[in-house]
Amino acid sequence: MSVAQTPNTFENWNPDGFAQGAQYQRTIRTFTSGLISGDVLDVGCGSRIFYSLENTDTWTGIDISERMLSSIEFTDEIEDKKMLQGDVLDIPFEDGTFDTVTSCFLLHHLARTNKHISAERVQKAFHEIFRVLRPGGCLIVAENCRGHLEAPYHLFFTPIYYLALKFFKTEMPYFWKPKHFIAFGKEAGFCDNPLYVHVPIVESVYQPIAGFSTPAILNGDLIQKMTVFEFIKTEI
Repeated sequence: MSVAQTPNTFENWNPDGFAQGAQYQRTIRTFTSGLISGDVLDVGCGSRIFYSLENTDTWTGIDISERMLSSIEFTDEIEDKKMLQGDVLDIPFEDGTFDTVTSCFLLHHLARTNKHISAERVQKAFHEIFRVLRPGGCLIVAENCRGHLEAPYHLFFTPIYYLALKFFKTEMPYFWKPKHFIAFGKEAGFCDNPLYVHVPIVESVYQPIAGFSTPAILNGDLIQKMTVFEFIKTEI
């Protein structure tokens, strides 16, 4: 099975496993409620839309997985919405189409083979998002940033990746530190020094690759720090 044949990894996920109304979701919703507005694009939207749509005019979700798109649940009602299959590495919209782009727990799943290739793919995603944002637009990124105890996993990422691909037909994620996301954003053209905040995980979290939830004690900051970033596209 080649790497190019693996987008269906996400078709094997169980949408019902993802929480709706978890504390971390409510926290992210509160922190971002005044930031998500206008014409919104959600890249890798998955099956749960938990951030506030109160100030949204239109909402568009793209995901590479049909199964995720067919299982979307919204916390808020919104009349003008549409979903379509699409790839964040080749967003099917013209330049300057959206006021806000959201990316919730997507970017670590762009990993392929090794750190270098994984970084190239995340960087390309940032460039595509920058392209479709209007000047002054906002990118909200929610990600699981890696903690100190995940260092061995990333040190041996390449053999782990290929073993998982061979025996479980799934791609393993590569988790980044806040400084990496800041560098990705800067290189793509976003304003320097984006705001970001860590959101503690105090409850069990569903792990779609494993197919089960891990208890809060295994989701602490030493392993991963759930983090929300706000990137602003320059007005020029």
